[in-house]
Amino acid sequence: APPDTTDAPTRALDHPVDVLVLGGGPIGCLTAGFLQRMRPQSRVMVLERESTPGYRVGESTLPGFCKALRSLGIRQEALQTLFFPKNGLGFSWADDQRSLHDAEEYVLETFDETFQVERRVLDALVLAQVRRLGVEVLQGASADIAGATLKAEANVVEVKLGRRSLTVGARWVVDATGPAAGLARRFGLWSDDGIAFQSHAVWASFEGAKALGEQPLPTRTQFSRDEYTWHFATRAGWVWWIPQVSWDDAPQANLDRAIESLLREGKLPDREALLRAGCPSSGRVSVGYVTRGDRDIHGVQRDAGEAFAQVRAAIPALDTLLQGATIVADLTKAGPYGSRKNLRGHARRVAGDGWLAVGDAAFFIDPLISPGLTAGTATAWQAAAALASHLDGAMSEDRFAEYEAFTHQLH
Repeated sequence: APPDTTDAPTRALDHPVDVLVLGGGPIGCLTAGFLQRMRPQSRVMVLERESTPGYRVGESTLPGFCKALRSLGIRQEALQTLFFPKNGLGFSWADDQRSLHDAEEYVLETFDETFQVERRVLDALVLAQVRRLGVEVLQGASADIAGATLKAEANVVEVKLGRRSLTVGARWVVDATGPAAGLARRFGLWSDDGIAFQSHAVWASFEGAKALGEQPLPTRTQFSRDEYTWHFATRAGWVWWIPQVSWDDAPQANLDRAIESLLREGKLPDREALLRAGCPSSGRVSVGYVTRGDRDIHGVQRDAGEAFAQVRAAIPALDTLLQGATIVADLTKAGPYGSRKNLRGHARRVAGDGWLAVGDAAFFIDPLISPGLTAGTATAWQAAAALASHLDGAMSEDRFAEYEAFTHQLH
């Protein structure tokens, strides 16, 4: 039966569902997929604003996230074919004009195989899998968050899908819109109160960069240095170095067919077979610089390209690795450089009357902590468990006090 919308404005519902997830990124899809597996009779819908997955920053994963993918039925072998291996974290002290050979190092080996990912491919993979689990996914769908009626058991959200307009009724709405934090901002709950400093970041991607693991360095590591998320640390900030397998030259339709084959047959061809199927791959490296706002000596807040050039000039080890490399000119809609200012923030409340927030829509921490999507995964699991436990009863925000407490403690 459709949800009870007696107290909501009288509107014909095109789609009555149990749970509506706003945002089709990895955390939104995990929330939907977890819930569908915990409670298969649930009617779950995911709205994704982009019609096809595109570029997003956030390429480094940790074991908890990879385990979550496997729990949804995505095999480790698929991740091995599609992504670059990651086996830990590496740090080089790059200040004082040290060369890479002379820099002090620290390496943290991992305890499970993880991956450096290209987000376009990762997002396509999780979207395809949650569809197979029974989740309804609408891509190219924009939700009117400001005009939505949000009330337990009687949420109504207007959705634009191309030229169509849909009215979706949902017993519960999950905000997985990332740092945009649509619901928290609507209710005036998004805050940076009590944060001692903010972080800013600028980044780009390169083809043809030198391999970190091929440099003649004195310290031996268990794996190639390229199989770690590497960090070049300075007093003013730090640089990430993340090698990737890029499928940017593969048409989305070809990738979608390959992913569907994987999920249907439980196996994926090797990269040579994918090349013959119209999915060429290449090597890239994602390079980004993060600094505290009160130590922004390179002007990340002012000009991303100029700041990146200054960072490269200030770190000879980085400049050496990038000599001869070609920057990816169309990485973002604005050009080769991406940037974000004032990264850190949180929602003072993550559950309300008819809604809750997961992942970066609940909180975003300094990226030096390298959350690797794991914190978001934890909120997705806890949110799905709370929803599965309570979908058969009346919902109100006090029923989700445990989720609220868990998320704030995690933050």
